[in-house]
Amino acid sequence: MIVGLIIPFTPFGASIGFQALPLPYFPWLLAILLAYCVLTQVLKGWYLKRFHTWL
Repeated sequence: MIVGLIIPFTPFGASIGFQALPLPYFPWLLAILLAYCVLTQVLKGWYLKRFHTWL
């Protein structure tokens, strides 16, 4: 993910037509990633309580 975020800021990214993302994008990205991690952990806990085993 870090590499994907950095590529648009490099000359290579510019040469293939990438543009840097606007600054307000990054807090949203962080919030979405954190929410995904929390939701995944909550659902994993629920699954383990319900079925007493992992897939």
